[in-house]
Amino acid sequence: MGPARSAARGRVPEWVEPMLASSDKGTLRTGPGWLYEYKLDGYRACMAIAPDGTTVLTSRNGIDFTAEFTELTGVLAPVLGGQAAVLDGEIVVYNEHGQIEFGALQQRRGRYQTHRSSPRREQPFTDVPVRFLTGRRTGS
Repeated sequence: MGPARSAARGRVPEWVEPMLASSDKGTLRTGPGWLYEYKLDGYRACMAIAPDGTTVLTSRNGIDFTAEFTELTGVLAPVLGGQAAVLDGEIVVYNEHGQIEFGALQQRRGRYQTHRSSPRREQPFTDVPVRFLTGRRTGS
């Protein structure tokens, strides 16, 4: 494998603008091959994963979330087996009752924004764990 091919292997796929929730007005199709997701109370994001596992998280507005949500980077690489992927999803926080809580996510983001320019900026916010959720297949 030459240097150019090796460099291309590690590249993260191009950014894809995440889709935003909208009313279906009763027009959504069902059955195999159709994939939908519920509107969740989180941050809409695109997760791009390179064949080498390098992961980039980008908001719907093009903000790079990668450093802020480091615990989400690399988690899907093992199941992709060296394939590149781009996933459209939502970054969420669950509260102690198992419910998605947008306020907790906002508080975590506020803490990150405050501390990102301090020496503690590399410190993960493991006290408020996040999850990346994406749609699931409907039908058989």
